[in-house]
Amino acid sequence: MTKFFACPYASDHWELGATLYNGTIYIVEHEDPNRNKFGDNEEQQRFTYYGYKFEQIATSDQEPNGSMERDQEPNGFMERDQGQVNTNVQFCSVFSTKLNQHRIVMGGEVDCLYRKRKEDKYSYCELKTNRVIVSDRQQRNLIKYKLLKTWIQSFLIGVKHVIFGYRDDQGLLQQIQVYETSELPRLARPEKLWDPFVCMSFADQILKMIKETVTIDDRETVYVIRYDARSRLVTIEGPHRQPDMVFVYEFEYTAEG
Repeated sequence: MTKFFACPYASDHWELGATLYNGTIYIVEHEDPNRNKFGDNEEQQRFTYYGYKFEQIATSDQEPNGSMERDQEPNGFMERDQGQVNTNVQFCSVFSTKLNQHRIVMGGEVDCLYRKRKEDKYSYCELKTNRVIVSDRQQRNLIKYKLLKTWIQSFLIGVKHVIFGYRDDQGLLQQIQVYETSELPRLARPEKLWDPFVCMSFADQILKMIKETVTIDDRETVYVIRYDARSRLVTIEGPHRQPDMVFVYEFEYTAEG
């Protein structure tokens, strides 16, 4: 869904598989085996590490005490601060939502829970990192690209808050800013960098096209959905019946008395 929402502003190609089975359309991402999800070069991989490290420290169950002597910090916090980053640790939830006439069930990774005040209820929160902003151009690029992706990701699964950790080039945290997901589109509005209603409308049209095209109800039949960033076109190919493309499987569940 994030790819469908981002299509009007996307510059990256993507490919998905779709199968209709028992009246439900299942969609899976076809990952590029030649692409490193942590970054295409050493610098990008280091920036990705900064993001994981920020998540690791921010979700410690013990707060730092503000001491200038690191050996006086709580043990739980220091274990997070000095420990290795495990990129395999994540918490995922399953969400049910609706876009116009389309009922959607999807999974999404959630970083943590957050509340502004002790009397508030906890809600899901997204954690992000970014280089410290020092120019209007950098601020514009942040809003145009990163905040768009952040809004889509958070809006779709009902995440209410996003916490940005702003770092320097050495990866040292300089500032923390909390955004409400609902306020992110307003930041893009003055320069018309992106429009949430355009995103939703485009996603609606793609889902309509998928429903009209993916019509063979068979778990071994797969359609391929592609987005070409150069032509800015979404196409659907198929049906295909290739064993290596199948991603929907049958399972038998037995209840123990």
